[in-house]
Amino acid sequence: MGPEVVRASVKALRTRYALLPYLYTLFVNAHLEGHPVARPLFMEFPLDQTTYGLGERQFMLGPALMVAPVLEEVRRRELVFFARMMCDK
Repeated sequence: MGPEVVRASVKALRTRYALLPYLYTLFVNAHLEGHPVARPLFMEFPLDQTTYGLGERQFMLGPALMVAPVLEEVRRRELVFFARMMCDK
């Protein structure tokens, strides 16, 4: 492995371990309370009707982490919608 692969691997592992407590908490809440781990934006921002049609392109992991993947190989960037309530917090 070259140094670029090592750097990318270390970065990915650090991110993974930084997220583990949050993800663990989400799964415990899912088990105990029935809250979904991955949820559409409108579940977190029900007053913002723009979020109702974004289920295909972005979603929330719990109440605090938004996921907006780039789904096409040729794309280098993706437009992301931030709900007003999200920005005001």
